[in-house]
Amino acid sequence: MEQLAAQAAAGVEGVVEYAYETENVGAHPNGVWTVYRQESNFREDWVTTENGFPASTVVIVTPANSYVCSLAPGYAFCGSDSADHALSTLPYFIPATEIPEAIVRGIPDMETTELPAETIAGLEASCFDLKIKGRVGVGPGGREEIKLCFSEKGMLLSLERRVIFDDPNAPEAFLELRAQKLSDPKPEDFQPVAPIS
Repeated sequence: MEQLAAQAAAGVEGVVEYAYETENVGAHPNGVWTVYRQESNFREDWVTTENGFPASTVVIVTPANSYVCSLAPGYAFCGSDSADHALSTLPYFIPATEIPEAIVRGIPDMETTELPAETIAGLEASCFDLKIKGRVGVGPGGREEIKLCFSEKGMLLSLERRVIFDDPNAPEAFLELRAQKLSDPKPEDFQPVAPIS
């Protein structure tokens, strides 16, 4: 599991589209999260209909240029940005991405169980159940139950993260992401998706 988590944290080449749902995880809306990786090129798309219409944020980071693009009905533009600032515009996914990173660093008081393999988005996935007596990352005290599945190459294919808080009045927090479509990246995926303003 540690080896697969390390590959996931480093980034696996490909395009993966996830259904992303949360409950009681701050102001995180539900939507579709797509991650593109090809060599040193990186892109994330976030599409949500929380406001009643599809709105997209696209972050593109390449060695030469970085862009943040916004798309909505009747509205589309991209702006040039620094790589660090561009990446900071999509904080929604930290509750997902911090899990493989934490596994690589080592999580105290963690009990791990290997689960039967599953097929997710057409790939065979190695799955694991984690029970943690504390919290991963920042947040109110509690314990966590996590199920995650990786492809053979270490691509994260699914994650179910449940936080049971110490405060008995606090409702549980839940995050689920699951790969629903996989494809190969193309060079044009890393070009601006709208006029640059």
